[in-house]
Amino acid sequence: MTQQVLWIDPNQQQSLALRSALSERGIDLCSLPQWSGSATVRWLGQHPDGLVVVNVPITAREEYLEAIFANGLMQPILLRIPATGLHLASQGFKLGATDVIDSDELQADFWIQTLQTHRNDEVAEFLKPAQKSVIFRDPKSKKLLNLSEKVGKAGVTALLTGPTGCGKEVIARVIHASSNRRQGPFIAVNCAALPEHLIEDMLFGHEKGAFTGAAREQAGYFEQAHGGTLFLDEIAELPFHLQAKLLRALQEKRITRLGGDTEIRLDIRVVAATNQALKERIAQGLFREDLYYRLSAFQIRIPSLAERPEDILALAEHFLATTEFQSSAQRLESCAKTKLKTHAWPGNIRELENVIMRAQILSDSDSITADDIEFDELSSSASLFDVAPQSAAPAATSGLSDLVKQSEYAAIMDTIQKASTREEAAKQLGISPRTLRHKLQKLRETEPRLAANA
Repeated sequence: MTQQVLWIDPNQQQSLALRSALSERGIDLCSLPQWSGSATVRWLGQHPDGLVVVNVPITAREEYLEAIFANGLMQPILLRIPATGLHLASQGFKLGATDVIDSDELQADFWIQTLQTHRNDEVAEFLKPAQKSVIFRDPKSKKLLNLSEKVGKAGVTALLTGPTGCGKEVIARVIHASSNRRQGPFIAVNCAALPEHLIEDMLFGHEKGAFTGAAREQAGYFEQAHGGTLFLDEIAELPFHLQAKLLRALQEKRITRLGGDTEIRLDIRVVAATNQALKERIAQGLFREDLYYRLSAFQIRIPSLAERPEDILALAEHFLATTEFQSSAQRLESCAKTKLKTHAWPGNIRELENVIMRAQILSDSDSITADDIEFDELSSSASLFDVAPQSAAPAATSGLSDLVKQSEYAAIMDTIQKASTREEAAKQLGISPRTLRHKLQKLRETEPRLAANA
């Protein structure tokens, strides 16, 4: 397999002899004259197993190094720094550099050995299906990555908890890729999506003739994961009557297919995930307590996107560079960044990806402004400015949706009354003047009492 290397150097210090020698050993260099975060992310989207080599001039400042690691990329980044740049080397390691190399080193044998040592094929292979969400920029995310790798090496059963769309499958893949099972299969199963009358068959398989239509034997997900990892997402949705069979499979490391009487031994590691409070379901008699303790040998809580704010812009820029949608909009204006950072993201990473795709569609230029960013209707109630002062709260309403709308309108009116201009009010609310006008028009139509002073 050819190893892809992105070599970034304004001086283009790689001779034809070096390129030729590396090419003969299966190492293909792609050159960039200067560091570009979006270009690097785009290249890595095409070569997720690639390495990045960046030349850092002795005159570089810390901001230059910080920009290199601003996207939270998982792929190895090697820095070429002059021997006299000790302070830059130290800063590079602190920010997450895989290695720091003397920029005067251009011997082919050295680079062949170095690049082959740092290649990351196996990890990247298992992260490809989740490549668009692999960003660990925020300190909380970096700790989460480190913990996931440790759990992966330990080999224990793990339970991942966190809200919908926060990246539980990404973490499950990191655990798998960090384990000694990484060369085995990674089988992901969404328990909530399995038809209830077929769950047992799909998990444990069946023998020929087990039921009408069973013309041949069929291995279930457990057997398919033999030698690797079985990821059971939405585990709380597993019917109660099947939880006992799952518990036995975990304890005994063996299963019996439907219609069969032969036990099949398994060598698997199970990682489960849920966005629900399992202890509450246990109290309600909906989830087995013994299964909970079997699954949660090690529990990892994945923070919501709002809890790791430094990931928001890094993910947004990552989606801009890697989206399949063809658009000229590849840059976020400062007003757009502010709007993204002040949103509460109840839909987490999944919502952010949708928002960026919509913004690219709406944008009429090569950049995205606040006007191009439209949040999901379900998440409009979760914006940070949606909490209204108690004094501005309206009287009783007929339903939750009415409460949400009136709370938002009260917050808007309170801000307008305090701001000197509509533009300033929109800025404080984290929305565009156009969006503010639209909301005020709706307010006049539905709540003329609240809009009287607008």
